[in-house]
Amino acid sequence: MATVSEQIQQVYIGLLGRAADLPGLEYWKQEIEQGALSLEQLRANIVNEQPEYATGLGALSRASVIVELYSRMFNRVPASNEVGYWAEEGGSTVDIDLLVFALVNGADQQDSLVLSMKTAAAEQYTNAAGDNYDPTAATDAVKDVGLSVPGITVAFTDADATGAADEYQGTDNNDFFSATGGIENSDATLDSEDTLADNNLNDEDILSITSATDIIEMASLISGIETINISLSSSIPSTINLDGIVGFGTTINVTNAGDSASDSVLLLNVPGDVKLITGDKINTVSAMIEGKDAVLDLSAATNIQLQNLDENDVTIITSDGAQVSLDGTSGRTDSVTLQSTGTVSIESEETDQVEILKLSGNNGDVLYLLDSEGYLPTEVVFSGSSNITLGLTLDQVTGLSSLDTSSSLATTTIRLLSGGTGDFSNLNVDFIEFASAEGAGTYSLSQRQGILLSSDLGSAITFDTPTDGAADSINISVAASQTGSIDVSDFEVINLSSVSNAVELSALTGSESGSIVNISGSQNVTLASITAQGVNANHLTGNLTITQSELLTSMTGGAGDDTFTIVGGDFALDAGSGTDVLLFTDTLDLSANTIDIINVEKMQITADAAASVTLNSSELDNKPIILSGTGEKDTFIINMDESSLNLSSLNVDSDTVSISINGADLTTRELTIVGSGVGDVITGNSSDDTLTPGEGADRVSGLGGDDMIDLAESEAAADIVVLSSVNVQGVDSIDSFNVQNDIIAWQNTDLTAESNVPSGSNLQFAYTDTALISAGGSTFTLGASSSEFSIVELNTTLDDDIELTKSSTGSDLLQALSEDSTPVSGIQVNAADDKVGLISYQNNNAYLWHLEQSGSSDALVMAEDIQLVAVLCDVGQGELSSSNFIVA
Repeated sequence: MATVSEQIQQVYIGLLGRAADLPGLEYWKQEIEQGALSLEQLRANIVNEQPEYATGLGALSRASVIVELYSRMFNRVPASNEVGYWAEEGGSTVDIDLLVFALVNGADQQDSLVLSMKTAAAEQYTNAAGDNYDPTAATDAVKDVGLSVPGITVAFTDADATGAADEYQGTDNNDFFSATGGIENSDATLDSEDTLADNNLNDEDILSITSATDIIEMASLISGIETINISLSSSIPSTINLDGIVGFGTTINVTNAGDSASDSVLLLNVPGDVKLITGDKINTVSAMIEGKDAVLDLSAATNIQLQNLDENDVTIITSDGAQVSLDGTSGRTDSVTLQSTGTVSIESEETDQVEILKLSGNNGDVLYLLDSEGYLPTEVVFSGSSNITLGLTLDQVTGLSSLDTSSSLATTTIRLLSGGTGDFSNLNVDFIEFASAEGAGTYSLSQRQGILLSSDLGSAITFDTPTDGAADSINISVAASQTGSIDVSDFEVINLSSVSNAVELSALTGSESGSIVNISGSQNVTLASITAQGVNANHLTGNLTITQSELLTSMTGGAGDDTFTIVGGDFALDAGSGTDVLLFTDTLDLSANTIDIINVEKMQITADAAASVTLNSSELDNKPIILSGTGEKDTFIINMDESSLNLSSLNVDSDTVSISINGADLTTRELTIVGSGVGDVITGNSSDDTLTPGEGADRVSGLGGDDMIDLAESEAAADIVVLSSVNVQGVDSIDSFNVQNDIIAWQNTDLTAESNVPSGSNLQFAYTDTALISAGGSTFTLGASSSEFSIVELNTTLDDDIELTKSSTGSDLLQALSEDSTPVSGIQVNAADDKVGLISYQNNNAYLWHLEQSGSSDALVMAEDIQLVAVLCDVGQGELSSSNFIVA
C-alpha cells in the first residue's frame, strides 16, 4: 500500500500534472497522519481553491479529462472502451473530480507500475528541490516517467494439460507474470514442475496468483521476483503453500478478492527474508515458519497462530486486540519479535515453548499479556521508541531475565498479575507494575528498577535489595491509594511520586537508621504513617498530607497546600510554598525539643477536648501565622527561649484558641514581648521586661523585676495586669492603663482582708483623704479599716517637695505625707500583721504601694515595711475605683 506521502503525490500528479512542493506535501502529510484532514479534503482543496486546477482540468469536458488523467498517471492513451466506461457507462456516475481516486484503485499491474514510477520520481524531485521548487521542473520530473516500460508479460499454463512445465526467466526490466493456483493435479496454471527466476534485483517484477481454492501446488522455484500478489476468493478457509519461493526481500501480499471470501488462511512453509502482508479482510492467520528473518505484517488479523518458530528470528506485526499463539521447535532456543500497538494477548503451548520474546511498539504504546500460565519464557528483550508493558504472573517472572534496549524516550514495564515472594534482580526494566490486589508479598529488586503501584494491593508488601550499600535507592510511582503497608526499610533513599490520581499510603516503612523519602509529582499525596528520618517534597506540586513519626526529624514541603500532623520529638520543617498547615491532635509540649519551623501559614489544634500546645517563642517570632483551635477553646503556650518576641504578625482565631506567653524560665535575660493582639496571657521573668500585649483582653504578669508594661490598643478591652507577690522584688511601670476597662490583679496572700477570697473576686476598696501631717514625726492614720478593706485610695494631695518616681521608697512616701521636712513616723493600720494596698497620686500618676505591719504588736507600718509595686502612668487623682482591682 502506498504511503501517505505517495498518495498525496498521486493526487498532485493526477489533478495538477506535477510533483508536490515540499511545504505543501509536509503540511498535508502531517494533517492526514494525525487524522485532522483526509485525502478527500486535499482533493477538494485543489478542485475548489486552486486556480491551477480551474484553468487546467477544470476547463475540460469529461471525456477530455479522462484522456488527460490516463496520460498524466499512466503515460498512455485510454482505449475507447475505457473512455466509454468512464464517460457514458457504469463509471459515468463517478464525479469527474473524484475520478483520480477511482483510476488509482482500479489500475491494473502495468498502470500501477507506471504510476508507482511516477510517484517515486515525484518524491525524488520534491525532496531534492526543497526551497528551490519550480512548477515547470516539477511537471517535467513526472511527465515522461514510465513512458516506455520494457519487460515481458507472461501467463503461466497448466502443465497437466500441456504436458510441459513452465520455465520462465525474467528480464532486466519490469516483468509481469500471472497464474492461477490450486490443489495438486488441478487445472490451475501454477504447477510444482514450474520455475520462475529473475536475476535482476533492481527491477520491479510482479507475480499475480489468483485462486478460488487452496494453493497447495506451488512452483518448485520462484526466485528474484520483487512482489508476489496472492488473491483468494474461496468461501472456506484457504491453505497456501509457499514452498519454492526464495526470499531476498520479496513482498508477498495475501488478500481476499471479495466479501464472500473466507477470512481465515493457513500459510505453509513461509520462507525467510520476505515481508508477508495479509489484507484487512483476513482475520485469522496460521503460519508455519521455515526461513529466517521473515517479517509477517498481520496487523489486520486478530487471531494469529505461529508454528515452527526457532532461533531464526521472525518478526510479527500485529495490532490492538490481537491474540497470538506461539509454538516453537523442540531442542532449540526459539525466538520471535513482536511489534504492535494497543493490547495483544500471547499464549504458548507448554511443550515446544518459545524461549525468547523480543517486544516493541509499532509507533504506539503496547501492552502484551501472557495469557497461558504455563508459558514460561526465559528472556524478554525490549526495543524501540514506544512504551512497552508486559503483563505476566509471578511464576512466569521467576527465572526470567530481561534486556532493555529501547530508546531513552520509551518506558518499559513488567506488570505483575499475581503476588507472593519473588526475585526481580535479573530484570532490566524501567518499572515493575503491581496491578492486582494479589500482588502483595516480598520482592527482591535491583536498584535500576522502579515500582509502579497501579492498584490497591490491600495488604502488606515488602521490597528489599540484595546489595548492602550505604545509599540503596528505590523509585516508587503510585497511581492508586494503598490500604496495606509498604516496607522499604532495606533502602536508604526512597523516591516516591504520585501519578494519575491523588493517592494515600496507609503506612510507608523506611529504615529507622536513616531513610530519606523524596516525593515528587503533580498529584496530592497523603502519608498516614511513615517511618523515615526525612521527607523531602520540594519537587511535589500537588498537596502533601503527612503524619509525623517520632523518628521523622526532617520534613520539607512542596509547592502545594501541605498539611503536617505533628506528634513530637526533635524535627526541622520547611513547609515550602503554598498555604501550609501544622496540625496538633492532642496536648503537646515541644519546648524541650530542638525544632525549626519555617514557611508555615497556619497552626491548628484539632483535639476533641480542650488541649494545649507548647512552643518556644523563636518558632513564632515575627511570623505571619494563623493560629486556631477546634471545638472547646484550646491554648498555644509560648515559652520564651529568646529575649525578644513579637507576635503582632499572628492572625489568631480568638473564638477557638488563646495565647499564653511564659518567660518565667528564661531568668537571665530581660524580655521584650509584643503580643498577638487577640487577648494573650503574657508572663515575664524576674528581669526588667518590656511587655506590650496589644489588642484584645490580655492578662499580663511581669513576674518580678522593674517591668515596662504598655497596654495601648486601638479598641478598648479589659486588660489585666497581675502584680507579683511582694516577695518578688520589682516595680512595674504601666502605660496606657484605661481606668474604664483595665484591671489590676493583686495577690490575695498580700492582702489581709482577701486572704481567703478566690481568684477573680473584686477587692474591697476604701477611700480616704486624711490630711497631711503638720507636725513632723507624727503618725499618719488611714481612714479605713485594713481588716475590712484591701485597697485604700488616698486622695490626699501629697507634699510637692517630694517628687515620687518608680524608684521611690517607703521613706519617700512618709516624707510626702508630712507638710514639713520631718517625715511622718509611720502609717497606722488596723492591727498588727495587717497587709494592705495603698494608692497615692502625684503628677498625674497613680502609685501602688504595699503596706505590711510586722515586727511589733502595734498597728504602725514603718518605712521599711512599705514597698512600691507599680506605677500607673497618666492616671489622674481619684480616677481609680473598686472596678479596677481583683484578686489575682
